[in-house]
Amino acid sequence: MGIKQFRYDIGFLRAIAVISVLFFHFKVPFFDGGFLGVDIFFVISGYLMTRIVLNGFTRNNFSLKEFYLKRVKRIFPVLIVVGFVILLVSILLFLNKDAAQNAKNVVFSSMFISNIYYWLYNGYFDSASQGNIFLHSWSLSVEWQFYLVYPLLLLVVKRFYLNNRKAFNIGFLGFTLISLVLCLWVTQFDNSFAFYMFPTRAWEMTIGGIAFLYATPLENKFEYNLRRAIVIIGYLTLLVSIVLIDSSDLWPSYYTIIPAVATFLIIAFNIDFKFLHSRGVQFFGDISYSLYL
Repeated sequence: MGIKQFRYDIGFLRAIAVISVLFFHFKVPFFDGGFLGVDIFFVISGYLMTRIVLNGFTRNNFSLKEFYLKRVKRIFPVLIVVGFVILLVSILLFLNKDAAQNAKNVVFSSMFISNIYYWLYNGYFDSASQGNIFLHSWSLSVEWQFYLVYPLLLLVVKRFYLNNRKAFNIGFLGFTLISLVLCLWVTQFDNSFAFYMFPTRAWEMTIGGIAFLYATPLENKFEYNLRRAIVIIGYLTLLVSIVLIDSSDLWPSYYTIIPAVATFLIIAFNIDFKFLHSRGVQFFGDISYSLYL
């Protein structure tokens, strides 16, 4: 039983993530913790980007230019359309002051520095931030910063990945731990920085990378059943977290480790269930980025 290339579980996780975030912002009951959908997205992105770059290293066909171009083609068209619509609606329906602020938010989002701007001026859970119709773009800025920096860092240590995998893995784990410790430390005195900024969020993405590094094929029926049970617990943990966690909890914090690890386990153990193949669920997974924007 080998590791499959097409991942229905990732499509399912994307659907959970985007629906959770949407329902959180629309204040749907039992989705008070829906904002953690962003954390699920971060882990997924870390897994996929790690797989793309490191598989490219193994095949000796990784192209930094192609990597960036693919990210641009995926991200920019929808972002430009949504930004244009926001500007148009603002001009037609908002007061001049609010329209100007919306335009500023669109500009910063298009430059992928909205997370920095919001860190300086808007706490995510502040009541004053709820009127910002492009507040959610902060996570896209974090992801784009990750896309820019991550392959460069991996290129620096490429020879270790190809020639000394143990040293590479230890370094990778060390980087993840440093980012996590930084996150837990900084959030105690500057929670807004820890929430919005790439250095304190990087561990969520690299934990997705760890899921790729330590993925192994199934060897026997017992291992399959064990993985299956752990993955089921992972899905249940995400659902319970979405219901029980709310915006009064410090975030990111130790609590953030729960959905991040649950997502990690689901991706790392790669168990396929029939319910994951639902066309409706996979549809939401496929359009998750557009729907999120």
